[in-house]
Amino acid sequence: MKKNLFILFCVMFVACGMFAQESTTVRITVNQADALELDASGEPAAVGDTGKFEVQGGTSPYQFEWEESNEEEGKNHKVTVRDASNCTVSIYVNVLNFSSLEEIAIESNAYPNPTSDIVHIPVTSSDKKVTLLLINSNGLVLYKNTVDVAGEYYPLSLNSCPTGRYFIQVVGNQTKTYSVIKK
Repeated sequence: MKKNLFILFCVMFVACGMFAQESTTVRITVNQADALELDASGEPAAVGDTGKFEVQGGTSPYQFEWEESNEEEGKNHKVTVRDASNCTVSIYVNVLNFSSLEEIAIESNAYPNPTSDIVHIPVTSSDKKVTLLLINSNGLVLYKNTVDVAGEYYPLSLNSCPTGRYFIQVVGNQTKTYSVIKK
């Protein structure tokens, strides 16, 4: 937080038969937030994946806004962060899109598939922790959580999800993507 000190000089005229001049100093301290900055440590896995971003300065809480963009060559999304004071900063990133997810979702040993609730996702036994991302067919991250690996499969509930196709990414020593149908 930057502190700027402003000194305000007030000249007061007091009438007492003749004009007298008095000088008063008033000190006002204004706290000014540091400039809002946004950095990306890599490319997000999907729209809504804010784990690759670091926001500094400004006034929290921060709100992320995503929009498709063709303005920056090689980058397909513009991410804008808005702080509590309505200040904004933007960055262009390449987000893995739905068609890319379809191409890489070749893992088929999540079970049962289709499912009405719990799907068991294979996890690598050499990983102690993995990050799970549940991504809908529009590429929006619906769920993201880092979990401890306690076996060969991790149970993930799709109970609150509407019927449709979902992608589940398991990020550990390797990244694997599974295509799952919720019935």
